[in-house]
Amino acid sequence: MNHVLPLAAALAFALVAQDAHAQDGMDDGLYGTSMMETADDDADAFMDEVGIGEDTAAPDDAALEEYDTDGKVIYLLCITGPRDSGDTVDKKCGDVKIKLRRDYPRHRIVRLDNPTEERMERIKEYKQDDIAIVIIVTHSTPGPTDEDWDVWDTELDPIDFAECFYDEFIIWNGCYSRALCHQADNILPVQCDEDFLPVADDTWREIAECLFETEGPVTRDEVCREVVGEDWSDGAEE
Repeated sequence: MNHVLPLAAALAFALVAQDAHAQDGMDDGLYGTSMMETADDDADAFMDEVGIGEDTAAPDDAALEEYDTDGKVIYLLCITGPRDSGDTVDKKCGDVKIKLRRDYPRHRIVRLDNPTEERMERIKEYKQDDIAIVIIVTHSTPGPTDEDWDVWDTELDPIDFAECFYDEFIIWNGCYSRALCHQADNILPVQCDEDFLPVADDTWREIAECLFETEGPVTRDEVCREVVGEDWSDGAEE
């Protein structure tokens, strides 16, 4: 009888330890990272980096003309590299992020530097209901033909970004965005004219404000006309 109680106590201790270990496994998630981690801008990295599954669903042609901003995350994509010798994009991105935090304190601002196409597709697949808008800060210039665009320091074309976030608005803060926006319906330009974009230009802010003040889905032309008026309407004719 004296041996029974110690044995029972040992078995009880083992069961408690096993249960605690199982709970730790649940807290850490399948890939060893807590599913509750949301502390900083890289909180999306868990699903972003380890997300493995089917490719992002193909866009619905019927939904390509209207978009909403129902999500709570604003993605700021910064395309930087050696061609930007003055660090203009990096400095502009820092300024944009500060102003976004000030303007939209209830949204989370996630900055991504030079994201790959695969990474953006994973974000879209796993975070699609959380995305409000996407803002791209980069240098962009016309390419060899009317349909080519040189987005500095990346091999991606504007349409690649548009397809990765096919049913989200993308504000293109870069030169020649007026002509570039015709690559896809969800690219919002910050210019009426086809020209260089001054680094101090904050038209992206007006575009974002228009989007967040709009109730329900809107089209690109509706947003642009609201921000720049008849100048956009007159210039919209091809």
